[in-house]
Amino acid sequence: MKLQVHDQQAAENLVRFFRRRDYLAVHEPPGIVEAVPIQSVGERADRMRTLGDLAEWRAENPGVEATPIE
Repeated sequence: MKLQVHDQQAAENLVRFFRRRDYLAVHEPPGIVEAVPIQSVGERADRMRTLGDLAEWRAENPGVEATPIE
């Protein structure tokens, strides 16, 4: 899943967050983070997992915008 993050430092933080949760995650400037679960179980389940983890990260980082790119 690709995510738009409007703060470069937050983007790097988000990559580290996803990596700790067993994702392949990269930061592609300017402000794009791509994260894919290493243990993929299917597109829909992976999306739900990623959105859930993103919600957790947002709760830990109030005021930082990170939105999925469709």
